[in-house]
Amino acid sequence: MYPNPIQFGSPHGTSHSHSLPGHVQSPPPAHARSESLPVEVQWPEAVNHTDVFVRCFGNDLGRHPQLRDVFSRSPEIGDALIGHYQARLNKAAKQGLTQVVQNIADCLSGVDQPAVWGKPLVAAAENGHLRVVNKLLGKIHLGQNQAVIADALEKAAARGHQPVVTTLLQKTDIKEDSVALAMALRRAAGGGYERVVTTLLADTPIQDDPLAMASALKEAAQYGHLAVVSELLTASPVARNEAVVNEALTKAASYGHKSVVRILRPHTQQPGLESLLEQIYISRRSNRYSR
Repeated sequence: MYPNPIQFGSPHGTSHSHSLPGHVQSPPPAHARSESLPVEVQWPEAVNHTDVFVRCFGNDLGRHPQLRDVFSRSPEIGDALIGHYQARLNKAAKQGLTQVVQNIADCLSGVDQPAVWGKPLVAAAENGHLRVVNKLLGKIHLGQNQAVIADALEKAAARGHQPVVTTLLQKTDIKEDSVALAMALRRAAGGGYERVVTTLLADTPIQDDPLAMASALKEAAQYGHLAVVSELLTASPVARNEAVVNEALTKAASYGHKSVVRILRPHTQQPGLESLLEQIYISRRSNRYSR
């Protein structure tokens, strides 16, 4: 399973070896090889067994003074080690492999780099892996990673993962980010995810944001999501603004969503609306037959 170890010796050809169980590393670039790196390292070939990472550093980087020495004397090797495990962490988080994520997280417990934890968090949120999201939330400094949380919220909302959306709203300060909330609401509305829309409207102040509500209503109307349109109209008078309704109604008509048009119609008194709608329908029929 493991390749032959790569020996790093001094420039004079003297090799030194410290046995670090399950060490993982590919040969470093030439500039990283020096007499300050008397270590033997190996990379595992795959991440298909949870105990691979228990073997690597005994579940705790801090137990290996040799590894700490590598990190302190050669940032290039330290970064390579972190990069290797980060790639596997991203893959495990995306696939929802909770125990693998836990084992890798234990291996990287001494690594305080936001980028290491942010990407797998977003991947887990996007794919709806709630247990992985919960584990990774404890690994990052939430206040310093608002952009990561916003990205995770958007990705979860766009895929309809309501439990993940709820967790991010409850365990972070993302409720205070109106831009992130507006983007999440729009993506959920456009995808037709009524439960996510309901959660965002109930648990955040987004329903009082006229731009966010207008954007979400138009998105839901364009894609014909009747239940979401109804939810938005019911939740806030902001969404029932006549100018917003007119835009949403026009989009729904242009895409042929007559059921959405019917539910929007009572909320506007726009003069000549019936004539406008008829023109839109005629235009749609003409375009369809001309293809």
